[in-house]
This record gives sequence, structure tokens and C-alpha cells, in this order.
Amino acid sequence: MLSGYGRIRAEGHMQTLKALERDIDVLRADIKGLAKSIKGSTKDRYSDLAKWFSEATKDIKAGETLSGALTAVKDSSRRAAFRTKAGITTRPFVSILAAFAIGMTIAMLVRHSRS
Repeated sequence: MLSGYGRIRAEGHMQTLKALERDIDVLRADIKGLAKSIKGSTKDRYSDLAKWFSEATKDIKAGETLSGALTAVKDSSRRAAFRTKAGITTRPFVSILAAFAIGMTIAMLVRHSRS
């Protein structure tokens, strides 16, 4: 049994305790909202990161394919250059006549297109 002052003091503590409980409930709601926001933001970030990684992987695969094609073209051009050089050294006179004939053909086509 509390007397006057003790009762007032106890009621004050009860009000403080109830206010504290309300504040805790508000904090819980805020934390839940924050958790949902972070979860949604994390999903968006993960989705963006996954999309970027997928595109980067495609770029790497395309680069590897392009690198393979470039290597094939280099090899093919080296073989063609080797065969051309071998043909010129084997038959120099025929090579000179072929170059002359090709040059004359190109000259005639250019002259004809100007007329």
C-alpha cells in the first residue's frame, strides 16, 4: 500500500514504462521496415550484379571467339604469303607476266570507268 507521494511516483514510473513500451514497439516497426527495405535493395543489387556478370561473361566468350577467328585469319594469311613467295621464287618469269597482266586489267577498268 502506497501513500500519496509513493502512489504518484509509482504512477509516474508506470507512465514512463508504458511510453518506453510504445517507443520499443515503434522501433520494432521501424526495424521491420528497414529490414524489408534492405532486403529489397539487396535483391535489386544482386539482380544488377547478376546481369552485369552475365553480360561480362558473354563479352569474354565473344572475345574468345573473336580471338580464335583472328588466329585463323593470321594462319591463313601466313600460308597464303608463304605459297605466294614460293610460287614467285619457283617461277619468277610467270609471276612477272601475271603481275603485268593484272596491272593492265586494272588500268583498263579504271580508264573505262572514267569515260
